[in-house]
Amino acid sequence: YKIEGSFTLSDEFEGLGKPNETKIDNNNQNKGNTVFHGVIVGDSTSKPTITNPTNNPLIVVANGAVIKNVRINVTGNITREQTENGDSALYGYNGTNTDAKYYGGVIGEIMGGDNIIDDVTVTYTGTTTLSGGSDPQKDYKHLIAEGGMVGAVVNGALIFRGSNSVSGRTVSGGGIYSNPYVGRVINGYAVYE
Repeated sequence: YKIEGSFTLSDEFEGLGKPNETKIDNNNQNKGNTVFHGVIVGDSTSKPTITNPTNNPLIVVANGAVIKNVRINVTGNITREQTENGDSALYGYNGTNTDAKYYGGVIGEIMGGDNIIDDVTVTYTGTTTLSGGSDPQKDYKHLIAEGGMVGAVVNGALIFRGSNSVSGRTVSGGGIYSNPYVGRVINGYAVYE
C-alpha cells in the first residue's frame, strides 16, 4: 500500500491480517486464517500519519511485512486481559488454545518471515492497561506481550532500520513482556540494521 496522505482509520477497524474465525472443512482442516504479507510505505518527505482510534494493532498478525516512512498515532485506550496460561495460552493464527494476549502499535504478533520497520514513529495519546482475571488464580497479566511497536515475535525476523521512535506510551499493569519497542521474542530475533 502506498500512503500519500494522512488519514484516520474507522472506529470499526479490526487490524490488517486479523485471523478469521476458524472454519473446518470436510477433511478437518483449518480454513480462513489470514495474516498480512505486504508493504505499507509512506512518502519519504511528508511521512503521512495513520491515526488509529481502536484497541487493535495496525497489523494484527504479520508474516513478511514492511512498514516504512509513516507516523502512527494511537489515540484509543488499549486493554488486554490474560486469564489463561500454559497450553491454554499459546500464540498462533487462531483456533483452540491460542489465548495468548499481545499488542503492538505497528504489529501485534509476528508469525514468520522477514518483517521490517523502517523510519516509523508511533505516538500514543491514550493509555494501555494490562490485567489478569479477577480470580487471583487466573491473574496472568505478566504474560501479556506488549510493545510500543511490536507485541510478540513468535517466529521469524524483526528488522528495524532508519530512525524509529515511540512516545507518549503510558502502561499500567505491565510485566516482564511489556517493553518500549518489542514486548517478547520467542522463536525468532529482533535486530537494528
